[in-house]
Amino acid sequence: MYDNYAVPFFVGFLVALTAASFLTIPLSAVLFSCVVALAFLLLSRQYRFTPAAFFCVGVAFGLTRFLGSDVPRDLPKEVLGVEHSYEGVVVEEPVVSDQNAKLLVHLSDPELSVLVTTNRYPVYEYGDDIELVGKLKKPENFSDFDWVGYLDMRGVSYVMSYPNTTLISRASGSALLTTLLRFKHWSIEKIAEVLPEPAASFAAGIAFGGKGGLPKDLTESFRKTGTSHIVAVSGYNLTFVADRIDLLLRGAPLFLARFGGVLGIILFTLMTGAQGATVRAAIMALALIAARHLGRPASQFRLLMIAVFFMALQNPRILFFDLSFELSFLATVGLIFLSPLFENLIERFVSSDALRTLISGTLGAQTAVLPLILYKTGILSLVALPVNLVVLPLVPFAMILVLVTALFGAFSHLLSFAIGAVAYGVLSAILFIIEQSAALPLAFVEVGFPFSLMCFSYAFLVAWIFFAYELSKAPAVLVDGVRIELVD
Repeated sequence: MYDNYAVPFFVGFLVALTAASFLTIPLSAVLFSCVVALAFLLLSRQYRFTPAAFFCVGVAFGLTRFLGSDVPRDLPKEVLGVEHSYEGVVVEEPVVSDQNAKLLVHLSDPELSVLVTTNRYPVYEYGDDIELVGKLKKPENFSDFDWVGYLDMRGVSYVMSYPNTTLISRASGSALLTTLLRFKHWSIEKIAEVLPEPAASFAAGIAFGGKGGLPKDLTESFRKTGTSHIVAVSGYNLTFVADRIDLLLRGAPLFLARFGGVLGIILFTLMTGAQGATVRAAIMALALIAARHLGRPASQFRLLMIAVFFMALQNPRILFFDLSFELSFLATVGLIFLSPLFENLIERFVSSDALRTLISGTLGAQTAVLPLILYKTGILSLVALPVNLVVLPLVPFAMILVLVTALFGAFSHLLSFAIGAVAYGVLSAILFIIEQSAALPLAFVEVGFPFSLMCFSYAFLVAWIFFAYELSKAPAVLVDGVRIELVD
């Protein structure tokens, strides 16, 4: 009964956000959706139109949320392209690369957010109050990326390149977030004291997410082999944090142990930047903990619905302008619905349960994200499947060793170097496999993959899932380190 109402509402909500993201929707469409929903509710006394009514309610709600979302303000044309002095606060952790640093700065006058590209030095941090002397400009799209839409999703409508910068004061941001980011930077420094590059940057990416410190050629190797996801914070990272806290609190009251897990997930998500993919995994993990505490069944699809709904409610533009969130969402859908189908197909050929789960999980996630990757990048990796099958089992060990290396660095350099040596061996093995695979003559091919073909591909996958689950009931699968029944 719950799914008869929640699923149509959720689908209607997504349909509305999809339409509003690409079309100009008038406010009258909200009223029309409400009228249609009311008509279906009246007819539901005689006919089974209640799901259709909830679908229309979802459409009305989605349109209302999108039309009511904050739109970045426009400045007078005479202000743009003219050098002015501005004061603002760095509101996110800066993204630092070999060439420059990108700061998201919230200006005080005019009150808006600006993406500032500046030199790596001097170093600025989250919460710094700085003065900028430069020119505000409207961003422009790249040939293969909707840069304007992405910045609009983040509430940014102007950019500034290499202004003169002056630090006014520090620690103007949240004390909690400042403390978390300092702990993160301290951990990365301890890792860098033990591991050489590029292993140190790779280790930081595995533990805390991000590819900012990786060389460009190594980043390209990740892309060619379809392994970029291993340096992004995922549900595994969050599950690892929650499990370690649960282990530390073993013997404590159940409520305290679960509260510790919830707190650990929230703090880790904030520390790693609260990006779309991380927040999706965090919401699903928190919803799972809540369901267990209440003694309620928790299907993966419901958890995913909850995560996507609340994220789209907070920022309705995230669905189509945040690629990391889109890939995370599709990979989770693949794990939920496609992995069991692949597991059934390979069951007679692979006897080992662990190996079968690994292969089917990799196939499910890779198949779900492939059409979007082909549309966005035009790169088809021919080595993605075998490389992921070899590399993925090593990643959890690498993450544990990296975190232990950082923690031991607080009180014993000898132990830190000892564990770091083992971590370096595992990290080097992963990097060797990825780099050598990317260097193969036919590691990848460039293909033209238009939007229409992507839509057809996903329509085919949806049809396959629908007919397959009509014929048979899928088994339980493993998502984010937790085994949950697909069907309640």
